[in-house]
Amino acid sequence: MPRRQCRGTGDFGAAPALPALRGEGKPVGQGAVLTAAPHRAPHITGAEMGSVQLVENGMLRLEKHTGLNKRFTDHFTFVEHSTTCAQAAAEARQVTVEDVAACDTFDEGFRRAILRAGSLACHSVPLISPKGAVVGMISSHHDKALGDLTGAQSNLLHELGGQVARRLVRHRGTVAGALNRLHALATTRR
Repeated sequence: MPRRQCRGTGDFGAAPALPALRGEGKPVGQGAVLTAAPHRAPHITGAEMGSVQLVENGMLRLEKHTGLNKRFTDHFTFVEHSTTCAQAAAEARQVTVEDVAACDTFDEGFRRAILRAGSLACHSVPLISPKGAVVGMISSHHDKALGDLTGAQSNLLHELGGQVARRLVRHRGTVAGALNRLHALATTRR
């Protein structure tokens, strides 16, 4: 039986623990989370390259990466379709591309940019908020064909995505709350 070329796996309170990134109980700021995430996902999957994207105006914006060349990062600064990360975001599930050259998810421009970066396979993990909204994506990029991930790898990636999403949502809520309080204070003093 031939292998499929594209497949899927399917309140603010205290800051969430991030054992998948730094260890239980250690405080980690948003900047550190966004820097660590594109390193941690490739570590789990055995890749050398990784990226984290955040949802912005209905698109995914490349936030941080490791091991990817400038041509790749320039091409993928913003994406809204024709990529597995966009597919994973739209379907709110992990998506693996075992062979970038043979996968019909990519348009030809995206395919060329990915292959020129040395990524022959990739795996994308949505960052899903506690309310079910996709707030971003973590991807690992592989320099060789990618077989099935183990159950342990899929579970670790799911845990990582949830932890990063909770941290992002909490940060946004904290910042929005602070800005609203400052605005209220400024407008009452007029």
